[in-house]
Order: sequence, then structure tokens, then C-alpha cells
Amino acid sequence: MQNLHEAFHDHVLHCSIQKQYRSIVVLNGEIPDSSFFKRDIPIIAVDGGANRLLSIGVQPDLVMGDLDSVNPSLRASLNTICLPDQDYCDFSKAMARLKTMKLLPSIITGITGGAIDHILQNINIFLRTCLKSS
Repeated sequence: MQNLHEAFHDHVLHCSIQKQYRSIVVLNGEIPDSSFFKRDIPIIAVDGGANRLLSIGVQPDLVMGDLDSVNPSLRASLNTICLPDQDYCDFSKAMARLKTMKLLPSIITGITGGAIDHILQNINIFLRTCLKSS
């Protein structure tokens, strides 16, 4: 798994396709180290993804979601968009908002980690978003 991460990391850093991405989206799963986030595109945390970023010393440009998982002591210092609709998960709501903000396509991190139902839902949302924007 580490070799796969390193290969992807190197590809995104050194390939000209990097210029096509408009944002990096960070979910509340396993994320790369802080050096991965040193790019000239916005870093968007989805709810608890903000805690993950801050724990490795990376300040997100924007945090989206219902904000129930963001550390309350850190929330005041973050640029946030509250998306309170409980009929959809935070990742789904964030991707819809990013589309209207013209911040897609995105590099998505943090899809894996945690409960298997969350991982499967994240993959499903990722695939649906990619197919709709093609």
C-alpha cells in the first residue's frame, strides 16, 4: 500500500496533469503526510477532515459540511461553509458545492479509514461525481 501511495504522490507532483486539478478534498480517513498538500490549489476539508489536516500542521483553505465533527476549539479560526442538510452525507454535499464553485476536478484524500460502510459510501460518491462531470 505504501508503494502505491508513493507512486501516486510522485505522479501527481511531477506530471503535467496536476495543472488540471482545481482543489484537494480531504475526508476524515487516512491522509498523506503534510508534504503532499504543498500545491497551489485550494485545500478543502470535509467536516472531520479539518481535524486530520490540522493534526499534521496543514491549514485548510475551506471547511465544508454540517461541521459536527470539527474540533470546536479550532472551528473559530477556520473558513467554513455550513451545509446542514441531513438527507445527504457531508462528502456528497461538499462535492455538489465544489461543482458550483468550479473547484472540480479534485484530488480526493481520506476516502479510506474507519468503518467499511463509510469507505464504500465515499467510493460511491467519488465514482458518481466523476461520471457526472465527464
